[in-house]
Amino acid sequence: MPQKRSPMLVGLTATRARADAECARLSSLLREIAAEKRKAASIREACDNLIGRLYPELDVGTIKPVRELQGKYGGKGGLQRAIAEELRAAYPASMTTVEIAQAMCERFSVKLNTTKQRRDFRRNIAATLWNMLHGRSDLGVRRLHDPAKPVSVGRWTWVPPGDSRPLSDQAVAAGVGVTFSNTADPSALSDPEEADDDSLPR
Repeated sequence: MPQKRSPMLVGLTATRARADAECARLSSLLREIAAEKRKAASIREACDNLIGRLYPELDVGTIKPVRELQGKYGGKGGLQRAIAEELRAAYPASMTTVEIAQAMCERFSVKLNTTKQRRDFRRNIAATLWNMLHGRSDLGVRRLHDPAKPVSVGRWTWVPPGDSRPLSDQAVAAGVGVTFSNTADPSALSDPEEADDDSLPR
């Protein structure tokens, strides 16, 4: 008859198994990052060689790095327009902040390699939604969650031009049963229930 394991041993083996899986994931991630770095270095070297032949007067060391995401959304306001289009396509259904972030990752082929990158990207989407809500009424974005509630999940919808129904009626149309307040707190966009969500594309 198998010997019964103590609760401590059960906990230790479970913790060890999770750590082992995390080590394997990180090792795979490191290999992917190393491959991406080699690719980027190869492209940089090819550019340096070509610049050196065609424009020998230019010191490539003076060329400042540019992050891949700069200008990736199609110019000023591009991300806001893309979010509005995504919400309009989903209408009359609504979308959560995380669902919008996932859609933007797919739309713009954004690569997020770490948990921090995915969390920061979602927060960027939340901040963009906040700016749209308070500065771009022409885009028709409306909030369906109650920012006064600490457990409220960020949920958004598009409203057709001329739709003057109360937000509560719009929420019912979108299949969301919530109440509303006029609290304007940008920290409420962080989606407390999804604060540790790690489902964005890698």
